[in-house]
Amino acid sequence: MIISRLYTTQISHLDDGYRELMLPLQRLPANFNLTLKKTIICSKQRGYIALSGPEVIKFLQGQVTCDISQVNNQSVVKGAHCSPSGTVIFTFSAHRSSNGDIILETNLSMIEIAIKSLQKYSKFFKLKVQDVSEKFCSFFIAGPKVQTVLHTLFDSVPTTKGGRCENSIGWLNFIEEGQYSFTCSQGLNFGGLQSLRGLTFVDKNFADLLTLRTGFSEVTKATSERFIPQMLNLDSQGFISFKKGCYTGQEVIARTHYRGSVKRRIRAFRCSLQSLPEPGSKISSCSNKLLGHVTAAAWVNRKEVEMLAVISITCKDFNNLQIADETLIHVSEIPIEH
Repeated sequence: MIISRLYTTQISHLDDGYRELMLPLQRLPANFNLTLKKTIICSKQRGYIALSGPEVIKFLQGQVTCDISQVNNQSVVKGAHCSPSGTVIFTFSAHRSSNGDIILETNLSMIEIAIKSLQKYSKFFKLKVQDVSEKFCSFFIAGPKVQTVLHTLFDSVPTTKGGRCENSIGWLNFIEEGQYSFTCSQGLNFGGLQSLRGLTFVDKNFADLLTLRTGFSEVTKATSERFIPQMLNLDSQGFISFKKGCYTGQEVIARTHYRGSVKRRIRAFRCSLQSLPEPGSKISSCSNKLLGHVTAAAWVNRKEVEMLAVISITCKDFNNLQIADETLIHVSEIPIEH
């Protein structure tokens, strides 16, 4: 049985409030993470870019915000590729594959943009940049007994941020406490998956909600080149090295860091909406003043949405807002630890 087919036939769509899987909102931990009662799994479409050749590290060191020299078979490094003006083109997590390639995992909508941007600078280096998304299948696994479940597949399961392990089945990345991503070959006849016990299959929205509640908002095609890294809180989430050498956009990013001049940042909100706002949707005041843009959103139940939005750090009035095409929306802010 092909792994993707196995998953899609077992997904259970959770209903109003996801009451079985989460504690009430007011009992959530201060770090905004979702507290699960069950261990869940969800298929996620991801994009993968492989960079191969003798000058890959040298090339990426001059292009991305993270210290790519720290990447190895046992670790994942998070970073961003930016424009000369310092705006984020795409975010990624990078690791070194068993054949020595550097693999960048990113939002699937960003693959064409990301490759085009990298190739703009790679022509002077001995390397190859290619889309390998069709080769892999990715899953999000989270919950209180997630390590016990994963030990069925892996002898060693990483327990710290940036941790990674790999075997003949695929590779496993530690995301947050109790959250992992698992990636394997798209065509793998994965009989071992059927031996996993104690998992609840959920839909993509629920996985998006957990990711959103970590405070991280991935750049998509709709939000590419709209924000500098600090607006997305990437500085507090380990995406930027301020000790490495120069890279594209570094001057703007470093100046913003040392001068502390960020006027807009990601903030988390909850509100009632008729439809889920897309990334890039405008948030305006009742007087039609633009306040910010949605960067990620997920349903909490059939009427309420939680979202991340880049908005002014001084904004305090969240009554009668317009979000996308919906008006007179009252929004409650949820604190995020930075």
